[in-house]
Amino acid sequence: MDSCDLDYSYLLEKFSHGQIFDRNERLKQNAIDFINSCGLEGKARVSFILIDQLVMDYFADISRLKDFHNIEKANPTKVAGYLTYWTLKRKPIQLIVEPDDDLIKQYPNINFLNEFYSLEVLLSSAFNKNVYKLMDSEQTREWNIVLENLIYTFKYRIVTPQLLELFVLGLYSNPINPKIGIGNYSEKTL
Repeated sequence: MDSCDLDYSYLLEKFSHGQIFDRNERLKQNAIDFINSCGLEGKARVSFILIDQLVMDYFADISRLKDFHNIEKANPTKVAGYLTYWTLKRKPIQLIVEPDDDLIKQYPNINFLNEFYSLEVLLSSAFNKNVYKLMDSEQTREWNIVLENLIYTFKYRIVTPQLLELFVLGLYSNPINPKIGIGNYSEKTL
């Protein structure tokens, strides 16, 4: 059975129409803003049908999660994990032009727009992006390594909502001990 044929009406018993509508509209606007921020107007588009589908898939998973754990509200790590997972799965941003050599030179990751958009969804779901934390150059370098590895994971690895939830939880924490292996990666280690 095609997932588009599923009946999601039961979700209106668990979530208000406003909750579903607001999440849907926020993701649509976020996707449009993402395309515009990349300078890809006229080259990529947002599939509103796929946004609708990923929002319903997200709410269906959250509904099952709440029922299973007998909880009233999902925590922010679960929200970020499941929303990002379904964004990766549905891939709502679509190229509307064939990428030629010039476009690929200008945007080397053009074939991975949805993975980069999913990163945006994860970060905006898990963090208040209106509050910026000042980082020194070492912290910025470490943060960029984390994001590069996450994009690699989005591109080439199997991703689950639980993996994403754990990832967000890790980003929330501060290490209690010094990190091992941070520094010169060319050093020999056992």
